[in-house]
Amino acid sequence: MKANRAQGDGGARCGCCAKSAPNAATGQRCVRGLLYDTDARVTVQACKICLEKASAGERREAASALIALLAHADWILREDIERTLVDHFSSTREAIEQHLNVPSPFEDREASGNINASLRNVLAQA
Repeated sequence: MKANRAQGDGGARCGCCAKSAPNAATGQRCVRGLLYDTDARVTVQACKICLEKASAGERREAASALIALLAHADWILREDIERTLVDHFSSTREAIEQHLNVPSPFEDREASGNINASLRNVLAQA
């Protein structure tokens, strides 16, 4: 994590902050560090920001983080994630297709079923 720390402000930075900040040297904290926050709602909001402002690689990472959350999300959060994946389909399509073609070996059957059902909903709406 030290390599990702900006000098002087103690916060990690990614492309989304550098591009969106009026002055990148102001010490604005990056949302990338929140992509895997323990609060799923925080993670979803961070992913939304990255899908809007980040580099292509960071958008892929945000899409993967959203997909992982689908495993155990309540229905309200699941709908928000699905809507986000649809709204940013040009950035999330690759991660969606990859997950459907090669599911994670670390998911249990129920989690995998939840994710796949949601991703099929996304594909139907996109």
